[in-house]
Amino acid sequence: MQPPYDQAKGVIKLSSVIRGGSERTPTTRRSRRINETAESIEVTYDPAQISYDQLLDIFWRQINPTQATGNFTISA
Repeated sequence: MQPPYDQAKGVIKLSSVIRGGSERTPTTRRSRRINETAESIEVTYDPAQISYDQLLDIFWRQINPTQATGNFTISA
């Protein structure tokens, strides 16, 4: 999810966090194997350079809303 935002002009900062699950400190690698966690990102952006609609367009191109386990889950 993060790389397309990294490349977008007007995105100032991205903060990535693993949420959910039973592990105290989940990692991205473990999250890919355990479906009870998910990665969340916070996007800080300059609205003079990129609009909220453009950010949503990036988001919708990265996810699969028909997949119950998350966005393009990777099997380990």
